Formats: sequence, C-alpha cells, structure tokens
Amino acid sequence: RKMGVTIQFESHRVELPTVYELEHDDGVLEYWDQPNSIKLDYVGAHGRHLGVLHTPDYFVIRRTEAGWEECKTEEELIRLSERNPNRYCRGDDRWLCPPGRAYAGRLGLYYRVRSSADINWLFQRNIQFLEDYLRATPEVNSRSRATILAQVAAQPGCSLADLFMATDGDVTRDEIYSLIAAGDVFVDFQAASLPQPEN
Repeated sequence: RKMGVTIQFESHRVELPTVYELEHDDGVLEYWDQPNSIKLDYVGAHGRHLGVLHTPDYFVIRRTEAGWEECKTEEELIRLSERNPNRYCRGDDRWLCPPGRAYAGRLGLYYRVRSSADINWLFQRNIQFLEDYLRATPEVNSRSRATILAQVAAQPGCSLADLFMATDGDVTRDEIYSLIAAGDVFVDFQAASLPQPEN
C-alpha cells in the first residue's frame, strides 16, 4: 500500500518479513526492490583483491537516512563469514558488510545487513493476522467507530479482550480489527499476539 506497486521478495524467511516491517514503519517513506547493482571492493579469503557487482535486496528511503538493505538468514551469514570474513562479519550487535558500508558511505548513504535472527516474529504474526483487513480495510459506520474510539479514550491501554467485552453487542470484532488495521486504534504489534486478546 505504501508504494502503490507490487514489491518483489525471494525469501519468506527474511525478505517477506522485511517487506512487512518496511511497509508498517512510519519512518520509512519508500522502499524499492532489486535496485541497481553496486560494486563491492574487498580482499578475498585468499588475499586477492576482488571487485564484485552486487544487487542488494532493497533500497530504502527513511525520514532521516537512505541506503541499501541486504537480507540473509543467520545460517547463511555464518557460512558466508567463514568463507569470506572481509565481505560479511559480525559487529557488536549486528552483521556487517564492510565493503557495502564503504561504498554507501562515500555517497552519504548506509548499507545494512538484515539477519533472520533480528526478525520480530510476534510483529510478523500480528501483521499476518490482520492481512485481510490491511489489504482492503472494510468501512466502519460512524456509530460503531464513535463507540470504539470512545471506549479506547475512556480506558487507554486496555487489553483487546477488555475492548471486546466493553463493546459487545454494539460493535463487531471485525469493526475493531478494521480500525486497528487503519491505524485509528493504536496497538503495539510487538507487545502481544492479537489472537490472544487477553494479553
């Protein structure tokens, strides 16, 4: 929805979760799949200088920065770093691609490696749970909308189960989920699972 076009992904384990995160991150303005190739210069495992053309998975324009993002599974990164530690290596808290960072840095951009180990699977489950509502958000009539928003305003931070109970008979769960999907009712997708409304 953010881009108004279909975004490609090759992997359900890293790239699709990345698309969901980028799509629902208010700090991300645009993201483009399969951007132009960039040249990575580094010394290979056998001491030879290498210049490799590389197509990162996404180019991301954020409110405060822009750059390339490459998606890999944790297992793949471990294997690649053992074969060629000058291309992929572990930093203090995340994986790095030093030649990618050097290329991007010359342009005032960033190069980031996304590992499957960094994916918040709770967020992913919640987004997938709301997928039908996100794809085509159903209309909520003004009376139901007012009832839901008044209840949330009267009890901020309530659980979803409490909201269901307080509005039972007046609004449907579909209407509540529609307002959540539309962003009219805020839910922290990283705090608890929507299919467990008591949490």
